[in-house]
Amino acid sequence: MEEEFSRTALLLGEENLDILKQKRVILFGCGGVGGFAAEALARSGVGTIELVDHDTIAVSNLNRQIIALHSTLGRDKVAVLSERLLDINPSLNVIARPCFFLPENADEFDFSSYDYVIDAVDTVTAKLEIIERCQRAGTPVISSMGAGNKLDPTLFRVADIYETSICPLARVMRKELKKRGIESLKVVFSTEPPISPVKGEMQVERKEDLKERSSYHSEPQGKEKSDKKREDLLQKEVLGREEVLSQEGVLSQEEVSGQGELAQKEQLYQKAKAQEEQLCQKARAQKEPLCQRTKEQEEHSRQKDKEQEMALAQKSVGQVLVQAKSSSRRSTPGSVAWVPSVAGLILGGEVVKDLLAQEK
Repeated sequence: MEEEFSRTALLLGEENLDILKQKRVILFGCGGVGGFAAEALARSGVGTIELVDHDTIAVSNLNRQIIALHSTLGRDKVAVLSERLLDINPSLNVIARPCFFLPENADEFDFSSYDYVIDAVDTVTAKLEIIERCQRAGTPVISSMGAGNKLDPTLFRVADIYETSICPLARVMRKELKKRGIESLKVVFSTEPPISPVKGEMQVERKEDLKERSSYHSEPQGKEKSDKKREDLLQKEVLGREEVLSQEGVLSQEEVSGQGELAQKEQLYQKAKAQEEQLCQKARAQKEPLCQRTKEQEEHSRQKDKEQEMALAQKSVGQVLVQAKSSSRRSTPGSVAWVPSVAGLILGGEVVKDLLAQEK
């Protein structure tokens, strides 16, 4: 037994420490809650921890995130957290994945390969995808509800999602999980009513950032003008120089029509034009279904390109939603160090207990 876990062995026993060393846990979200959850796992002797987070450490993280220091500002959270966990337990197997988890990249994760999954992300879209994937894979999962805009860490509870109350995020999750036929989910939530941010303080609307970065420029309208210009040139070529001059006011209509040769030419032109129109109508009738299909294919292709661009924009911004319809981001909540830290430690402790209970 390694000396750093000797005190843990006094409570759990060496046999259980050996069990934890063989376990593999994945943590989604390495912020205020997730960082402390990872800390609890590493200090308990869990053998493999996989970290998933797209974000970098910002100055605004200094008040509550365990990895946030002036010396780590600007660095990837998963990289800094990996270094910290290895400094705690050098024999730990840490896998850092600096990415934002979305339904679009969920297939990159084999949920059946984990012994436990921790959901510490703050977007409903990602939470629902993680939970659904775990259910299909038969992998245990625990989810963190809202920890922002709260001050009392003693009001955190561990319960099934359908037994929660007060927490706005839990209310949204209950509704969405019920729609998906998910009947149970272990969560950590607070019974403390959210505290309204101090009036007058600036609120950051991440939704606006997403809208600004993922906006699309309308397609150029020059195509219609180009087509019209081309038609005009073709018309001038077909009608002949004389009629064009008449239309443009250089020659009068009488001067043009009075010339016998030109009148004969006009008759021949009209006859040819009628024949051409008949052929064009026949060709259009034959090609119309094909043209329609082509237009539909082009529209489908454009729509698909726009969807792909939107997905890339969402990944780069790293924000998707946090409200009931999973369509908009909440204003940045107020937070203090002693609240998310407690939530994270509870998450880690519950995972350790459940991992050991699996072996009994």
